[in-house]
Amino acid sequence: MKIILATRSVYPFQGYGGMEEYVYFLAKYLLENGNEVEIITNSINGKVSKEVYNNITYTFIPLEIMRSNQKIKKAIIRPYTYHRFSWNVAKYLKTQNFDILHAFGGTAIYYLFENQRNRKPVVFQTFGNEPWKDTGLVKIYNYLVWYIWTWWLFYASDLVASEGEDQTDEIIKLFNIKKDKIFLLPDGIDLKLIDESILNCKITREDIGLSKDDFVTITVSRLDSVKRIDLIIEAFRIICKRIPHAKLVIIGAGQEEENLHRLISQYDLSSYVLHFKNLEFTTLYKYLSLADVFINASLQNVLLISVLEAMACGLPVISSDNQEGLVINDKTGYVVGTKNVDGIVDRIFKIYSTSISKQMGENAQETVKSYSWDSIAKIAIEKYKELINKKRVKINDLSDSTVD
Repeated sequence: MKIILATRSVYPFQGYGGMEEYVYFLAKYLLENGNEVEIITNSINGKVSKEVYNNITYTFIPLEIMRSNQKIKKAIIRPYTYHRFSWNVAKYLKTQNFDILHAFGGTAIYYLFENQRNRKPVVFQTFGNEPWKDTGLVKIYNYLVWYIWTWWLFYASDLVASEGEDQTDEIIKLFNIKKDKIFLLPDGIDLKLIDESILNCKITREDIGLSKDDFVTITVSRLDSVKRIDLIIEAFRIICKRIPHAKLVIIGAGQEEENLHRLISQYDLSSYVLHFKNLEFTTLYKYLSLADVFINASLQNVLLISVLEAMACGLPVISSDNQEGLVINDKTGYVVGTKNVDGIVDRIFKIYSTSISKQMGENAQETVKSYSWDSIAKIAIEKYKELINKKRVKINDLSDSTVD
């Protein structure tokens, strides 16, 4: 079976965020399960080209998605570039021989206009529903520019993949999609890679500017406003006064980086906060293992890869939501709700001042064992096979009716 994954951004070429990791690891384990896999993504240099990375074939297609930080310019041009990219993806797919398309974001908008007899089955997957939770002019803009196309993707695709039950409920409510069209395909973790990285990577706390006596809070995230890293910094302003040798490690890059650094300086936290940008997986997992507690303050109501990875590295998690039931109070961490600086402070201090951290970390490791990428890839493969078989039956029925 040949599977094409289409995405505007993927590890390691355009980013190290959750979406980029998700597509990469799904492709890796689809391949390991005996399938042929190709990733179509945004061209870095504006030309069609191919590259093989870790045995996965990447095809780069123009037009590049704009990454300008100028909000007005981005608002005008980005929808155009996104549609151009989707149009070019559709043109490319018409020339290819494959069995199924798994499309992330808006990459399949124009391919789905193909005649049912001609096109291959399509699985559509969106990452989060944040655009529909904005307020004011941003919300109006999102609905005017993106809603109809997003609805079309949900409506015209053959199946919809969702990362969790909460996201599924939101999709049904926002787009009136039948639940039986949606299947769960959650984030996963590469347990073997995590264990090997922690064991073999020789980086120590001292190597990255920490000491053995530091109490280390860590967060891994795209530096985007929806992730609310600013709340973690707000909380840490209080924590560093209550906990001796407290340190905050932020790992990630994004459009909020300048604002966050300004906030760190404003609160005079520069000597307490360490910021590292995109790290290779092996290094990232080692950094996680050197910390004491992980923080997720995101407004996203979906299971996050960064939380799974932190738990697999043995960290208790303080989270704005329960992460599909993985964050359990007093067992694997604490749920504090969104925009709750005081809650973050209280739970960090509780973990620091008691002996529960080690047991919580062990509980967290045990909890996420069922989220291996191999298991998740097998779920996808079964759904792909169902769609392919259904397509064959449909085509045969159409052929028979034509003959009659």
